[in-house]
Amino acid sequence: MLKERTPARHRARTSSLLAGPTDERVKTTASNQMRTCTSCGRYTTFVLDDPAGGWYACIECGRYA
Repeated sequence: MLKERTPARHRARTSSLLAGPTDERVKTTASNQMRTCTSCGRYTTFVLDDPAGGWYACIECGRYA
């Protein structure tokens, strides 16, 4: 017999898989990331400029992402 898949069951399963301790995710925030800047178009390093807000700045043009 097949188990019926309902949207509520799917949401509950998905949220339990994605859930994790919030403080653990904050501790593992990288100080820099490689990204493509939407302003200058370069694939470059972004540095964490505002840890509290999670804002990264492009080292080429200074724009936030």
